[in-house]
Amino acid sequence: MNLFTFLTLNNPNNLLKKLINSYFKYTHLWVNGEKISDPFSKIELRDCNNTLCLQTNSEIINYLNNTFSKRTPLVLYGELRYDLNKLSLNEISTKLRVYLEHYINREDYLRELLYEFFTKFIIVALIDDDIKIISDHIGYYPLFYYSTEDLKIFSNIKRNMWLVNAQPLKELEFYPKPVISPIISELLINEKNVIDKLEKMLTEAVLKQVPGNSNIGVMFSGGLDSLIITKLLIKLNKSFNNKITLITAGLGHSKDILHVRSLKQLINLPVTEVLFTVEDCSRILHEIILTIERYDTLNVSLAIPEYFALKKASESGIKIVFSGQGADELFYGYHKYAEALKKGLSVREISDQDILSLSVRNMEREMKLAFKFNLELKYPYLDPKLISYVRGLPDNYKLKQVNGVFTSKYILRLLGEKIGVPVKALIGKVAMQYGSGAMKVLRRISYHALKNSTAKYKITEFLKKTYLETLKEKGYI
Repeated sequence: MNLFTFLTLNNPNNLLKKLINSYFKYTHLWVNGEKISDPFSKIELRDCNNTLCLQTNSEIINYLNNTFSKRTPLVLYGELRYDLNKLSLNEISTKLRVYLEHYINREDYLRELLYEFFTKFIIVALIDDDIKIISDHIGYYPLFYYSTEDLKIFSNIKRNMWLVNAQPLKELEFYPKPVISPIISELLINEKNVIDKLEKMLTEAVLKQVPGNSNIGVMFSGGLDSLIITKLLIKLNKSFNNKITLITAGLGHSKDILHVRSLKQLINLPVTEVLFTVEDCSRILHEIILTIERYDTLNVSLAIPEYFALKKASESGIKIVFSGQGADELFYGYHKYAEALKKGLSVREISDQDILSLSVRNMEREMKLAFKFNLELKYPYLDPKLISYVRGLPDNYKLKQVNGVFTSKYILRLLGEKIGVPVKALIGKVAMQYGSGAMKVLRRISYHALKNSTAKYKITEFLKKTYLETLKEKGYI
C-alpha cells in the first residue's frame, strides 16, 4: 500500500509527474477534489492547488473507493474482516458512505463504527482545504509529514519525501497518532475465568482475519506468542480447511532454527525453514534498507529474517501471514517490565507507551516488507477488544513473582498450557534478531566492510553509509 497526499501553493505539475513516474504505481488520483480515473493519462495542472493520491493492490479497496462520488476528496485503505460473510461489498460500501458523510469530524466514534468492517484501516480526506487523517487504534499505516514554504506532503513511503529534497537522516513527524484502547475492568476475576475469556477473545480476533480457501502462513520462531496463534488456527481450520504453513528464517545453525526443529513433532504442521547465509544477507542488504527506509541496527536486524520469511511465503503462494506481534507489549514480555516493577514504576504506563509506539517501531517496517511481497499481515494480539481487556487485568496476571523470580506473560503461558502449547519447551527463547542469527550477520558484514575504520559503532556507521549510498544510487537524494 502506498498512500500519500500533498498540498501546494505553487504549480505542482513537475512534482506530480515525478511522483507518478517514480518507483511506485498509483491507481487513484484526485485533483482539486475531482477523481481522475487514469493517473497515467495526460494531466493539465496549471491551476491545481490540492492533490490526493492512493495506490493499492487490493481489489476490495479499489471497489470501495470507486463507489464514492467522483467529487469526494477522500481515499480509504484497509483490510476487511473475513467474518462478514452475510454482507455484500455493495452493502458495506453503502454503510461506509453513510458513516463517512455523517461522522468524518467525530474521529473516536467513526473509528468504532469502522471496526464493523475492518481489522485495520486509514482514511484521508480533504475537508475545507484541510487534510483529515483517521486511522485504527494502532496506526498500522503511518503517514509521514514534511513541509516547505510552498509544499505539504503526507506519505507512508519516505522516498516521496526524499524526492522533494527532505533530509533523509532527519526523523519525520508522523500521523495519525495511535490511541490506546480504553480499559475494560471486571469486578470478579480468577485465573480460570481469565484464561477462558482470553481464549475466547483471541479466537475471535483470529477468526476476523482467517480467509476461506486460502493458504495461510505463520511467522514462526517457536515462541509462545506464535505457538498460541498456531494452535488457534488449527482449531478454527476444521471449518475452513486452509493449508497452514509455519515459516522460520535464520542462519543454518541459529538458535531459532534448532529450536523449531526440536518442536516439529509437537506441532504436527509443515514447517518451512528459510536458511540464509552471510553472503545472502550481504547481497540483499541494500534492498532491505531501501524497502524499510530505516538504517538503525534494531530495525535492520529484525528485517533480515522477516524479509526472507515473507519472500518465501510469497513464492509459496501464501497471501495471508499471521504474526505474534504485540504480545510482549500487552502481556509484559520484556525484561524491562520486571525491572520497572521492582523499582515501583507503573508497568501499565510503560506498556501503554510501547503499544502506542508499535506503529513506527515495528508496523512501518513489517508493512513495507509485506507490501513488497504482496502479502497481508495479521496481528490478532492487537485486536482492540483484546487490548482493552488485557489492560484491565492486574499486573500479577501478566508478570507473576514466584519465589522472588518474575514469570513474564504469566496468564498467556497458562492459556498456552490449556490449548496444548509445549510451554516447558520454550525456556531459553531469545529475541528474533539474536535467535535468527541476523545480528551476528550484521556484525560480521559491517566489521569486514569497516575493518580499517576507527568508528566506535561499526554496525551503525556501516548501515548509515549503506543507506545513504542506496538512496543516492536510486536517485532519491
